[in-house]
Amino acid sequence: MKTKQLKIFGKDCQPKQGVSNNYDTTDDMINHPVLMFVSAVRNSGKSYTCASFMNQCKKDKIYDRTYIICPTYVSNREYYQDHINEEDVYEPERLSIQEVINKVNDERDEWEEFLHMLERYEQLVKTGLDNVSEEELFDLFMEGIIDMDSNIIKPEWKYNKNGVPLRPPQSCLILDDCLGSKAIGPDLTKLATLNRHVAQIKAESKHNAGRTACGLSVIILSQTYRMVGGLGRAVRENLTDLILFENKSEKILKCIKEEMCSCVSEEDFDLAYNFAIQERYDNLMISFYPKDEKYRFRKNLNELIII
Repeated sequence: MKTKQLKIFGKDCQPKQGVSNNYDTTDDMINHPVLMFVSAVRNSGKSYTCASFMNQCKKDKIYDRTYIICPTYVSNREYYQDHINEEDVYEPERLSIQEVINKVNDERDEWEEFLHMLERYEQLVKTGLDNVSEEELFDLFMEGIIDMDSNIIKPEWKYNKNGVPLRPPQSCLILDDCLGSKAIGPDLTKLATLNRHVAQIKAESKHNAGRTACGLSVIILSQTYRMVGGLGRAVRENLTDLILFENKSEKILKCIKEEMCSCVSEEDFDLAYNFAIQERYDNLMISFYPKDEKYRFRKNLNELIII
């Protein structure tokens, strides 16, 4: 075989690097935002594992707000109550996903309004109030940028506390036991392909951390990997991470291996799966877009399987 370099499509034709919209995370944490699928039969520990994952996310201050769509939330409240407010709990209805996206968009609007106020504050600190008209002073007072004594007040972002850096809001949506419900449909398929681009940010600011959208992580918990009226192949093939518990169906395991063949070889999957699944509650996490190849497989979230 011979090759010959052509004098076209050179470096001068290469486009600028795209924006990843990734959240800032520690080295050992998987990339966020995620599109994660947790598949396990009843009483295997999928809700417990999801709660453990969310506890680490809380420790790392990854999410500012978490939503859940779940018909059995009351039964699993103990797992999620440290992460989810009651107003962010939804029944699996046809418009539930869109209602969550609307809230994420509202958070984006609040963020952009905050950036506008912060920009006005920084400008006033530089120029002072000497040349500001009475009408403008009234507007600044109504916006909360100055007080009754004309002191300039720095605006505060509602999530910028307890060590959380100043950055766009970061959110997560959990869908638990929703397969076969009205919530599973075109809205989920669309979200699965665009979750990193939810709530696009228009305002330019150094505080946007290089991101162009707030994004929305999605974690789906189900008792089955594939079913009629369940998670469509378009969603499964866009997953960033998959958590599997013991599955005795060779047919389902074969389907899983076929759908991930572009990222993971069948041989590597078999090695990792057989090593990870030893006891009843063991699970295997597969990251399809890991920070490094050594982070591809994990046993029970915290043990790397390096092949």
